[in-house]
Amino acid sequence: MLSTKNISEIEWNKVLENHPEANFLQSYQWKKLHQELSMKTRAVAFFHDEKNVGVALIIIKDAKRGRYAEISAGPLIDWNNKKIANFVVKQIKEISKKEGAVFVRVRHQVLKTEESEKIFTDLGFKKAPMHLHAEHTSVLDLSQAEEDILKNMRRQTRYEVRKAEKLNINIEAFPAHEKIDEFIDLQKDTAKRQGFITSSEKFLKTLASTFNENAQIYVSRVGDELLNMGLILEYGQEVDYFEAASTKASYNYPGAYGLLWTAIKNAKNNGYKRFNFWGISYNNDPHNRYAGVTTFKKGFGGESITYLPAQDLIINPVRYSFNWLVETVRHKKRRL
Repeated sequence: MLSTKNISEIEWNKVLENHPEANFLQSYQWKKLHQELSMKTRAVAFFHDEKNVGVALIIIKDAKRGRYAEISAGPLIDWNNKKIANFVVKQIKEISKKEGAVFVRVRHQVLKTEESEKIFTDLGFKKAPMHLHAEHTSVLDLSQAEEDILKNMRRQTRYEVRKAEKLNINIEAFPAHEKIDEFIDLQKDTAKRQGFITSSEKFLKTLASTFNENAQIYVSRVGDELLNMGLILEYGQEVDYFEAASTKASYNYPGAYGLLWTAIKNAKNNGYKRFNFWGISYNNDPHNRYAGVTTFKKGFGGESITYLPAQDLIINPVRYSFNWLVETVRHKKRRL
């Protein structure tokens, strides 16, 4: 018999620790972060008899066009099991409907294939007009020996990593809450120079405090001169290169290479299984929001992965149609 249950934070963490695709987006810290931002959340566990068969962290969000539910990198279930999949979809739709949501937006932790597209079409999903987190990314297998990771890097990347060592570029890692104000200021400056939109100060500060020891800020310097800062998140079996910032001086030094290589080595030494570079351009599209960092990230030798794009489960067809039209126009204007 299939059922839903509320489980404790400790039980939730155990489920995710043992799931090969789990990351911070389904974590209890992500739940607490959104609660601190005054959003309603539901952490639902699914059971077949007494055996846990998956979880889903649902976040209820309010937008000008109406309320919707969001599930990032989940639900974490076996989507090939039709009985479980149909039950889970029914449950998340009912829960979201009770919360007054117009639709449920899901970005499953499932690779994009013809088979996966058919599974979700058959379950009643419609491709969303907007993305939800990084759908195209590069993931590095940390089970490799350190020498093999270096060997599999692009020649130029390996050169820059070694150059950073020769130049004695200093790399340090700090608990994120200790450096978050400095990171925010530097990211604002970086955004002005490079023309991107930053996360809000409130979001970043809340993330740093909520994730605690699972959020670190890496800093690269040459002498006393600041070069780069990188916000790294650790959860389950994965480490994510979530956000970054740099100074003008960084253009003259391989500080970013040294920073990321240090983060990769630390992740490996701490027993994590994969390093997620968190977003690359799909098919090298020059208009993609990650276009400027794609070559840099791919140079470290990870596997390029494309997850199934965000999918919508429609609850209120009339209100959803208006939302779809607005988001479609916005997507084209921003060229996301």
